[in-house]
Amino acid sequence: MNKLLFFAMLAVVSLCSANALAPDTHFPIEEETSFALKADSSVFGKDSIFTLALDSIQSNQYSLPLHRGSLAHLTDGSMRVCSRYDRYVRSVFSGTVTMVNRNNKEKQTIVINHDNGLQTVYCELRQPQVHAGERVRAGQVIALADNKDKKHFATRVEFYVGNELMKSAHVFNASTGKLQPEKLYCKIRRGKFISTTANFNAYSKALARMRQLMVTSLSPFDHLRNVSSMNLFDLSPMHWSYPLVNSYVTSPYNVLREKDDSTTYHHTGVDIKTHINHDSIHAAFDGVIESASVRSGYGNCVVIRHAMGLETLYGHMTCFFIKNGDRVKAGQVIGLTGATGHATGDHLHFEVLYHGQRQDPALFFNHKTHWLQPAKILLGAQLKSVAVKHGSLYPLYVDYKNHRWRNG
Repeated sequence: MNKLLFFAMLAVVSLCSANALAPDTHFPIEEETSFALKADSSVFGKDSIFTLALDSIQSNQYSLPLHRGSLAHLTDGSMRVCSRYDRYVRSVFSGTVTMVNRNNKEKQTIVINHDNGLQTVYCELRQPQVHAGERVRAGQVIALADNKDKKHFATRVEFYVGNELMKSAHVFNASTGKLQPEKLYCKIRRGKFISTTANFNAYSKALARMRQLMVTSLSPFDHLRNVSSMNLFDLSPMHWSYPLVNSYVTSPYNVLREKDDSTTYHHTGVDIKTHINHDSIHAAFDGVIESASVRSGYGNCVVIRHAMGLETLYGHMTCFFIKNGDRVKAGQVIGLTGATGHATGDHLHFEVLYHGQRQDPALFFNHKTHWLQPAKILLGAQLKSVAVKHGSLYPLYVDYKNHRWRNG
């Protein structure tokens, strides 16, 4: 009997010694979190689509992790919430705690499986206040926030659908600190997880339609369809240029002038002059050289054909650097100023034509700033300018930010 008791005590001592010498068998927090997420059954249906109406969740059914806090969306898809006043981390939605890691004081983590199908992972915590398997309600305190810098409390939250990480920006609005007033869409397509929102979908579709109608270049080789107007804000800086650098207008458009025989006529363009003779003339827009020849009254004259029936004319040139049929880019030097034709001094006579009808170049260019006008050009029987404050995409962007785009 004594021998049996001795061997039993020896076995107990051996097991205790083995446990004391054995390495730490705890899983890393990342692996343990991954196991907790995979333990949840997938929320995706047979069609691999998950939808959550965030805009139908009432204010008492969710909570910001830290009250009176500010949030920022991080590049890894998570969000950081900081507060100078509140140190209690709260559950965003109601649900069940699936994991509480207390082993590492520097990396304490809580995972909650919510009733609406989302899962949240709370990181950078201290002193967890809940246990695995416990039910929590929205706004219930689950832990204390980190306070490393001694100035404010902070925690980091990740959102998952099943075990797929989702961008926190699709759940919370950083500027308001509230849920996005939208519908959340998540799907698995060809093995890849995609998440988006109704507003963003509508915005993307509207943006695609807008881009189809945007006129960014006046090249005649751009096949523009169903274009009834063009916003000069949308013209790319690479696709327009003022004809003369460091210049000034000496004779505006449509001013009454007198011929040698004392008859009068209206000026069909603008006369632009620089401080030096034989200065470089630049193509105003992308186009094709329609003609480069001598014209009565204009002297050496170049006509460039652009898109939508637009043409630009450059007169009184000294010489050409191009020929008929050449493609030119906006800003390309096409010749030098001169005094050929009916001209009294070295300058450029510049015209804009629309389906053969002369138009005021000031519809396009501000002759003082040498920039495009802040306007939209309506393309009808005649050109009509409508002043605007922003480019065509700007109002669309504002509408999206104000959540006016719904279920596009």
